[in-house]
Amino acid sequence: MELRDAKPVRWIGSSRADLQGFPVEPRTNAGYAIWLAQLGDKAPQAKPLKGVITGAGVLEIVETHDGNAYRVVYTVRFSDAVYVLHAFQKKSVKGKKTQAHDIALIRQAFERVHQGFSADRTIADPELNTAYLRECAALRLEFPAKNLNRALMNLRKSGTLDVETTHRTSFDDEDYRFASEIAIRLLERRDGTTLDEIICDPTSAAEFDELAASISSGFTPLKYRWAALSLRKRRALRPEVATRVIRAEAVKLVRLAQLRPEDIPNQPGVYRFLDSKSEQTLYVGEALSLRRRLRKHAEHSDNKNLARHFWESGIDNIIVEYSVFAEGISKRELRAIELEQIRGTNAIFNVVGSP
Repeated sequence: MELRDAKPVRWIGSSRADLQGFPVEPRTNAGYAIWLAQLGDKAPQAKPLKGVITGAGVLEIVETHDGNAYRVVYTVRFSDAVYVLHAFQKKSVKGKKTQAHDIALIRQAFERVHQGFSADRTIADPELNTAYLRECAALRLEFPAKNLNRALMNLRKSGTLDVETTHRTSFDDEDYRFASEIAIRLLERRDGTTLDEIICDPTSAAEFDELAASISSGFTPLKYRWAALSLRKRRALRPEVATRVIRAEAVKLVRLAQLRPEDIPNQPGVYRFLDSKSEQTLYVGEALSLRRRLRKHAEHSDNKNLARHFWESGIDNIIVEYSVFAEGISKRELRAIELEQIRGTNAIFNVVGSP
């Protein structure tokens, strides 16, 4: 079944909002199971719901994370759609008292240093974030920096931070927005991570800054990071479920003018061509041999529109991103990842559903 033939999802009650509240790993795994159901397939971890008559088509996904169990119940019984009936979690009570005390101190640290800016700005701004982490240390919050940042972000998202913000953060990101998008997508695909996890981890955030600067240099880390957060706010960073579940061995970024086919693994993969000048994804493809396929595109692409673009505009602004997968990945899995990236990037020279 092609992506265009996938069944829609119907969310019953608060199931969608409840699922979106799951941590990234159980949310991703459950989302992938639902997506497979849309395509007429079944995830290995999907089991018939206990207590329901066999053959009723009601399935349950159970994921565990940090001692908590996360469950999603859905049905494929009806031909018109996949119905998600319920999504909920069973929390562990371990450590609740300590957690409440720590949260109070995190709120106190933020209040002392935020200078009227939001929690997201305090996390994304290297100077404010250094001050916040230093204040956390002074309050004897002995946790990794990424945990302290994530706790602050979760307080903001839950609406319980309750600290007044007086300054709004806004930048004209037209000149570097595309660079931020490419950088965040590369890290998501390579590491199976999320934007929140990247921004909250100072090490990952610094790598993100370097990647974005390699595409469009001359801007501050705060601007690159804020552009990525703004893209998500505008719903321009659609979650890539298949890519997080089917992990790549490596994800690389190289300019087409510097591409050396002999350096590309002779393994299965998914690739895309980007134009950094027009800020567009040109084409997404998959191949059982990345080396052979990318060599063909570099010499003379058999995609007529892509070949014409290279001829008319040159290749100086063309960037190639490719993801390398282990031998044994199925053609169907490669195609699923390819289709997801076509849909998420609006690649201009792809036609979804065509060979």
